[in-house]
Parts: sequence; structure tokens; C-alpha cells
Amino acid sequence: MADILAGVKCTVQNCKYWNSGYKCSAPSIEVNVDGGGTSASRSPETNCKTFVPR
Repeated sequence: MADILAGVKCTVQNCKYWNSGYKCSAPSIEVNVDGGGTSASRSPETNCKTFVPR
């Protein structure tokens, strides 16, 4: 199993990197702004590009 990213919580249980206890084992995390750009004013305007289905 890969190392767990400290401080990263993931609730998407069908993600390849999800681990018991809502822990993430991805090698890195990429979060983008929906629709492009570099600024978001609310969390729902962002998305996790790290997600990979199991």
C-alpha cells in the first residue's frame, strides 16, 4: 500500500486511492477550478482531478 497523505480526508469510497478511515494514498493531489481559471470563491467551484475510479 502507498503512503497515506497526512491531513488529507477523502470520502469517495470508490476512488482508487481511498483507504479505510477516509484516508488518501494518492502520490499527490490536484485540485482545479471548474470551467478553468485560477480563482474560486466557493468550494463547489472546484474539483479533484486526482480521482480515479476503482
